[in-house]
Amino acid sequence: MKITGKLLTVGVPTAKGRIYPRDVVERAVAEVQSQIEEHRLLVAVGDVNPAEISPDYVAGFVKILELWENGDLIVEAETLDTSKGRRVAEMVENAEVSTSILGLGLVGDGMQVTDLHITAIGVEFNNPNQEDDDGTDT
Repeated sequence: MKITGKLLTVGVPTAKGRIYPRDVVERAVAEVQSQIEEHRLLVAVGDVNPAEISPDYVAGFVKILELWENGDLIVEAETLDTSKGRRVAEMVENAEVSTSILGLGLVGDGMQVTDLHITAIGVEFNNPNQEDDDGTDT
């Protein structure tokens, strides 16, 4: 199943208060293009360490990561036929997920991100008590 979402808008604070400048996002997106082409930029679910994505959390792979002229960073991904992938597909149909960037970087004054290295795209269930189909909390 294809999933699409807006990860952020450059210059606008995220839910965690971080502000991503256009130049930082452009560099980060360019940096992962070869991973996207090779289906190696993953979609992960759960409490994931962005430095080390465990296969147990993989739900899919990113097909497109694009920064639009209006500043929106858009992701299009494909779910895999795994327990996490099937669960995400089910939750997307019910509009019960949100997407985010998983990565490493630096945050400067005023919560402005000064460096970003995207390691995966995160999918969170909007209901934090939602159980995954393997019985674990996400």
